[in-house]
Amino acid sequence: MNFDFLMTYIAVVNEQSFAKAGLIRHLSAPAIMHQINALEKEVGFPLLKRTNKGVFPTAEGKSFFQDAKQMIDFYHKSILKIKHQDFLTTCRSIRIGTSPLVPFSRINNNLSPFFRHRTDISVSVEFFDRDFVTMKDILHAFETVDLLILPFIHQDIETKFTCIPVGTTDICLKIPFAHELSQRSEISIRDLKNQTIMTFPDESVPVRQQFHHDLLKLNQGNTLIQPSSIHGYDAINECLKNQIIMVSLTEFAEHIPFMNTVKLSEKYTVSYGIVLSPSISKPVSLKDE
Repeated sequence: MNFDFLMTYIAVVNEQSFAKAGLIRHLSAPAIMHQINALEKEVGFPLLKRTNKGVFPTAEGKSFFQDAKQMIDFYHKSILKIKHQDFLTTCRSIRIGTSPLVPFSRINNNLSPFFRHRTDISVSVEFFDRDFVTMKDILHAFETVDLLILPFIHQDIETKFTCIPVGTTDICLKIPFAHELSQRSEISIRDLKNQTIMTFPDESVPVRQQFHHDLLKLNQGNTLIQPSSIHGYDAINECLKNQIIMVSLTEFAEHIPFMNTVKLSEKYTVSYGIVLSPSISKPVSLKDE
């Protein structure tokens, strides 16, 4: 999502005027309207009500406004945080680790704000054949890379590592094409009656606990499977073979093959971003594992 468009949207809501927002953003009113139209097209619903008294957010737009402010806040804090990392002032090569199912465009979007002014740094990407389930998996990955791009769904990851949030994403469902629910654009937890569901591996993750609590309190006869990897190929193959619904994350789900992405009516939010290697940040202790 374009951060400039988000900042424009915030300015329009605050000023309740395209023209006044244009003065703040140093853009013409038509340019402001073009950005807002592009943003509304991207999110898929109207954000603003245009009236003769001004411009006001819709109900969805009010919620989006709060999320947009949070994302911009993440962005600015991340810029400040990474500027204080010694490795950015001394090193000439950055090795990035990620899942093969994370689109390269997502990697580029996450990193470009930090490296756009450092053309002397070369960036290489290493795709691991599985996601990082435990802290030991993450430490093992850091034997060959300097940064990881991943969702913060591991227990205590933000206390054990230096993490730079880039944004937030919601839980969604990946459903095999042949499954009876795969053609739905949105489903509720109540629609998952008697379904087998593959969830996140770590039981201690708060968002996983809340999702399980909401699912199981309905007593719908669900079977829950804990995979060894979040988006690993073994997990995907098992879902395809046995028509299992996979719990995923919207920002990381688009490239999972042979499965439709279905929005979940209930909202469960997870942060995602960059995790720095202990060699360029603070030491990591595994004594609590």
